[in-house]
Formats: sequence, C-alpha cells, structure tokens
Amino acid sequence: ALKMTLEQIPNLCIIVTKLLPDDIEAISNQYDELEYQGYPLFHLSFRSKLDDWNYRLAQFKKQLMGLEINGVGEECQIIQEEIAVVRGDLDKEIDDKEYFVENNNEIYKSVLNLEKNFLKICSILPEVETIYKIEQYQQEQLEILRGNIAKLGVSKRNLDAFVHSSTPQPYSILRGKLETLNADYDVAYAGLNNFKSYIESLKVSSEEAYSMVFDFYYRLREAELTLDSVHLDSFKDSYKPQIDECYELLNEIDRTIKIRPIDVALINLKVEELKAKAAILFDDIDNKCRECQLAE
Repeated sequence: ALKMTLEQIPNLCIIVTKLLPDDIEAISNQYDELEYQGYPLFHLSFRSKLDDWNYRLAQFKKQLMGLEINGVGEECQIIQEEIAVVRGDLDKEIDDKEYFVENNNEIYKSVLNLEKNFLKICSILPEVETIYKIEQYQQEQLEILRGNIAKLGVSKRNLDAFVHSSTPQPYSILRGKLETLNADYDVAYAGLNNFKSYIESLKVSSEEAYSMVFDFYYRLREAELTLDSVHLDSFKDSYKPQIDECYELLNEIDRTIKIRPIDVALINLKVEELKAKAAILFDDIDNKCRECQLAE
C-alpha cells in the first residue's frame, strides 16, 4: 500500500499544485473577462464555486502532505468536470449573446408587423361577413388564431420585462425568451396566413363561379347545337336529362351567388359537381357526333 501511495503521489502533486490551479485560474480569467465586457453572469454562482474549488484544493494539499491519497484523484476529476461545465456555460453565454443581438430586432419587428396585420384582418372581417359566409371550421381556426396572437403578446411582454429589467439578465435567459417568442410567432404567422388566404379565396371563388355560369351556359348551348346538327330527335332527346341537370346546376350556382352572405363552400361543391358532369357530357356528345358523321 505504501509503495502504491508513493507511486501515485507525484502525479497527484502535479495535478493539485499545477494542473488544477492552472485550470481554475484560466476559467477565472475567462469569467472576469466576460464580466468586464458586461456579460450578466450572476446565475452561474461562479464565485461560490471558485471558493469551493480553492478550499477543496487546499484540503487535497494537506492530504498529500500527510501521504493520504484516498479519494484525491477522484475529487480532482470531479473538479475538472465542474470546471468544464462552467467553461461550457461561459461559451454558451457568448453564443447566446451573438444570437440575441443578431436576431432580437428582426424577430421583434416581425412580431409587431404580424400583430398589425392581424388587426387589419379583424377590422375588415365584419364587412367580409356581410358578403361571404364564413365556414364553421374557419371560424374555429379564427378563434385558435386569436388565442395564438394573445399568446404571442404574452411572450413579447415577457421578453420586454427581461430586456428592460433593472438588473441586466443573462443572455442565455434572453435567448430562451426570444426563441419562445419566435416559436409563438411562427405558429401565429402560419395561422394568420392561412386565414388570410381563405378570406382572399372567398372573393376569387365567387368571381370564378360567376364567370363560369356564363361560360358553361355558352358551352351547353354549343352542345345542343351540335346535337341539332345530327338531325335525330331521339339522339338529341337521349341527352336531355344530362343537359337539364347541368342547366339546373348553373341556375343553383347563379341563385346561390346572389344570396348574401354568399355560401362559397356550397358554391364550390356545386361548381365541382357541374365540372365533372359537364366534362362527361361534352366528351360523350363530341365522340358520338363524330361517329355519326363518319357513319354518314
């Protein structure tokens, strides 16, 4: 046991008298430099850790002077690991400051613009609702959006409180608050864009349906003229139910467009139904009439 102790003491002495003190001095200098640069570092409780390291280091020296090595190597390893954690924390503060300084103004500006755009949507919504019927699902999405905007406002005020605190806050905390704000912004931004696109689609869909009424009425008249050119009443009459059905769908679309608020969802369903049935009808008439012409 004595031989093992004597073999380990030189290495432990180097660690306790040279390597660890150097590590402690280096981390202390790094801490002091960042503190001098204005980094708020109180959350790291560095001074108490430094006192603890120095105290334990003094105890190790006493043990080694008394040829007591039990646990010294392990405890030195623990201190080195603790120093490494603090070094990582300090490096993180540097990275967090860089992130915060680089992104804070841009994210904050984006949040303000988003809130402004939401207020614009809210201001025109009463008028939109007199013209178009808002689907139940979209009404629910609007309520979710209101909640997300409110949550965004809370995150913004929370960040403001930390940024303008009488006691400067660590950049790791500021970055965390900013990232929360940015995440809430992304959610609200997506929701606002989706609802804005929906509002814009109401007008587009209504105008397209209105134009389509005239277009399909003209195409149905052309189809009827094509059937007349065959000069077979029975042949023309066989298509009458399909043609009448398409005319009825056109009339339903036309009537629905004129009722306020306009039920765009219902119109879109009827438009898709008309397109599908008319496509089959027009293709069939073209093919059959071409066959009749070839037969002649």
